[in-house]
Amino acid sequence: MDTQDVSVRPEHLALITAILELPSGQRLPCWDDPDLWFSTEPFEQLAAMAGCRACPVRPQCYAAADAAGERFGIWGGQPFPAHTTPQLAP
Repeated sequence: MDTQDVSVRPEHLALITAILELPSGQRLPCWDDPDLWFSTEPFEQLAAMAGCRACPVRPQCYAAADAAGERFGIWGGQPFPAHTTPQLAP
């Protein structure tokens, strides 16, 4: 495959760059339990969203997911699609 045929969205490039610029040894919250970010359980989705709060690449993650039209999971602290915000029962 010719590399000139490959296009990368600017949002994805920004995310990759931000990850590569992390201090050595720093891990992202989603790396330790990635299944949590794709759970269908509201409590687990809320836990994933909370895990994103201190993530240093949160804005880039959200922008990349939005640009790609992600249809499932928690990206940049937000559920995708955006209208599926999990709610806990009272």
